[in-house]
Amino acid sequence: MEITKEVLNNLKLKRGKLSEKRCQEINQMKIKNPYYPMAYFSQEDCEYFEPEKEDGIVFSEDERIILVDAFYPMPIIRRESDVQYDDIYVLIIDDQWYELIFDYLGGKTKKKIINDIRLYNYSFNLRNNIKIEEDKFSKFFIYLIEELLKNTYIYSDNKKIKKEINLVYKGEEYPWRNWKEL
Repeated sequence: MEITKEVLNNLKLKRGKLSEKRCQEINQMKIKNPYYPMAYFSQEDCEYFEPEKEDGIVFSEDERIILVDAFYPMPIIRRESDVQYDDIYVLIIDDQWYELIFDYLGGKTKKKIINDIRLYNYSFNLRNNIKIEEDKFSKFFIYLIEELLKNTYIYSDNKKIKKEINLVYKGEEYPWRNWKEL
């Protein structure tokens, strides 16, 4: 699937569990946990990503596009360790998958609350990714990742909170929703 402005305009996202059929398709991809068998990661017993174990996955209504925080340190390890462990997100588009790692650059709450809705604005650096460069790179691909990422956190379901995610990729900033102006 080529990511275009039309795809972004028509993107309808859901959160929850994937269908059994789509879980089986993803399991056949054998998405390997790069940290296996290190015991400090959440899926230490799993060599591969298993979507049927996850709740809160962000995906398109047709389940062709999926983003999930697939491999991450256990919360107690993150809280009590001096080491900064990466969360590894997996982006799946049809039968292709991409490993994504983000570095948090900062965030702020806009002081203005509009119509009783608090606005948050976060910036992340998307680490360079050869597979994205070879397969899918376009500005719209980066904006797709932003749209998915802004729906990954639990509190994004709260109607009183709206998030904006700004990604930096290879030194270039991709401001939230800027794709509508392209």
